[in-house]
Formats: sequence, structure tokens, C-alpha cells
Amino acid sequence: MSPSSPSDARRVSTLLGLLFGLAGMGSSSAAIALPVLASDPGITTAVSAWAISLYALMLAVATAVYGRVSDLVGIRLPLLVGVGPMTAGALAGAAAPSFGVLAARIFQGAGAV
Repeated sequence: MSPSSPSDARRVSTLLGLLFGLAGMGSSSAAIALPVLASDPGITTAVSAWAISLYALMLAVATAVYGRVSDLVGIRLPLLVGVGPMTAGALAGAAAPSFGVLAARIFQGAGAV
């Protein structure tokens, strides 16, 4: 499905740019917080790095799945479906009271395609 006018093309380009920018920030922004995460009792910096690894791992797996689904049904539905887990994972991760709750980054990575 192609945009029908230049303003539609601009809107789609802006939306995709924002979504891909948020997906990129999802992995790099957590790196800043690693020393703070490691200060949690019983957590080393190596263990806290899993907060980034879980996101990247799920992003890699979900990219192939979303790509195939996009080939079958178009790009709109997978993008709309992906925004849900990405938003839920980001909110849960931001409000995480402990390192264990940061497993929500798996959902964030699953939707960040």
C-alpha cells in the first residue's frame, strides 16, 4: 500500500522515523543506567547488562517474525501490534522496583520492530 499524496508520505515517514528512533533508544538508553542497576544488592554489572541483552535478543527474534508477517498482511498491522508490547514493556521497565522486573524489557524488544 503506497501513500496517495505527498502529505501522506511525509506522515508515514515521520511515524516510521519516530518508531525506529524509539526502538534504537530502547537499547542505548539502558546502557547509561547499568552502574545504577549494578548498585542493587546482589547484582553485578555483568548481570545488569542482561537488561540490554534481553531487549536485543528479543528484537532480533521478533524482527524475523514481524518481517514475515509484514510480507503476508502488509506493514500496518504488525506496526500497530508492535506498539502495544513496546509501550507496555517500556512503562513496566521504567516503573520497575527491582532488577527482576526489568524482564519486561523482553516485551519491549518484542514490540520494537
